[in-house]
Amino acid sequence: MQDGFIATRHGRIHYLTEGEGKPLFCLHSNGCSAHNFDPVMTDLARTRRVIAWDMPGHGDSDPLTRHYTVNDYADAVVGLMDALGIARADFIGLATGGVIAVALGANHANRVESLVIVDAPARTAEENEREWPRLEQNFGVPTQTLEQLAARFRAPDADFQSRWNIDRNKAGTRTMIDVMWALRDYDALSAASRITAPALVVFGARGPNAGKASRFRQAMPQAQQDIMNDCGHYPSIDDPAGFVALVNPFLDRATGAKSGEPIAKPAT
Repeated sequence: MQDGFIATRHGRIHYLTEGEGKPLFCLHSNGCSAHNFDPVMTDLARTRRVIAWDMPGHGDSDPLTRHYTVNDYADAVVGLMDALGIARADFIGLATGGVIAVALGANHANRVESLVIVDAPARTAEENEREWPRLEQNFGVPTQTLEQLAARFRAPDADFQSRWNIDRNKAGTRTMIDVMWALRDYDALSAASRITAPALVVFGARGPNAGKASRFRQAMPQAQQDIMNDCGHYPSIDDPAGFVALVNPFLDRATGAKSGEPIAKPAT
């Protein structure tokens, strides 16, 4: 795994990269960084060039100087692709990264080969208003205890807690809350309905969005959908091997579909 920095129209972007071959971009969640993908990156990179970014305002990328919308973050991904000389790619997005992946599929279809959208939120306006105090509490204090993490992850330890809190403190309260406003103002389901690329939508059975899976199924009836048992908001962290075993065959089938073969939609 190698670190890289590159200048883009959205400032300097930091990324981690591993492997060779067809590019696969990994988009992390709010308050996290490219290290969100540490548990799965090496296995995904066995047959692909995996690029995990630090989104603007996060990790070691340049800080934000203004409010960013979800569409701005999607444009920043395209800016990173342009800077790296990559025309098209596959994408995996976790949570907030999943919403950014939706925006890529809706607005930049010519740059997207396929999408893996993982536990992405799709709250109604009423749900956003009702849940806002909880969301502010979650992102208003960057440092979290091991007890707090144990309620959300299968087996967090001190090393995981350290990485988690480093990333949240790098982003900081202002940026994390700004991201939540971007999500609150974005109609992810309307955008999802415009996606034409092959897509896999994944939820953790114990995550906060599994109960809303039907909303994505209605918006994206053509997409494969899977719910990973005994996983929370981040199935790729709770069950890395299971996640890779689900994602790799989908990416292979999606490549076949783009070559003219129909993409089989497994039963869920």
